[in-house]
Amino acid sequence: GDSIAAGGGNWFNLLGLPPFSTRNLAGDGYTLHQISGQISKALVYRPKTILVFGGTNDAFAIQEGRLSISNELKEDVLKIIELCKDVQCVFVLPPPTLNPQANSILEQVRETIKSIAVQNDTVFIDTTLLLTDSEGKIDDKYTCDGVHLTPIGYDMISRQIKEVLHK
Repeated sequence: GDSIAAGGGNWFNLLGLPPFSTRNLAGDGYTLHQISGQISKALVYRPKTILVFGGTNDAFAIQEGRLSISNELKEDVLKIIELCKDVQCVFVLPPPTLNPQANSILEQVRETIKSIAVQNDTVFIDTTLLLTDSEGKIDDKYTCDGVHLTPIGYDMISRQIKEVLHK
């Protein structure tokens, strides 16, 4: 995952799992392309599930003209799904930010990931419904800087992840 995933630490506490039962390979600034490169490292641990947090940095790259939704983003999502073919893959869609311009692109990124996930029978968690205020931006209580999450924001997402893991 990206810096939002990295901020959750090893996640076992957030998910109510035994210590050292999770590995977090996330890194600051990672795009889905970089995250796809982490999948082989994750598979070494023989996981039951791989959580893929990403899309925020992709949206910023699209906004800056360094990435396109129609080609690179779709290819990266499909590559992640293919690499995870022997384990459950769960995409955690990027939450909105306090930046309306970025949110417009983030919505396109989320829709692209959702569409591909549905077509490939892959689970996703839409953080938008959990973390958005009435103006379509991330609610102040869930963010420390307009992008990254507060402990309350992590708690909201971890509840949804727990539901998916216990199904």
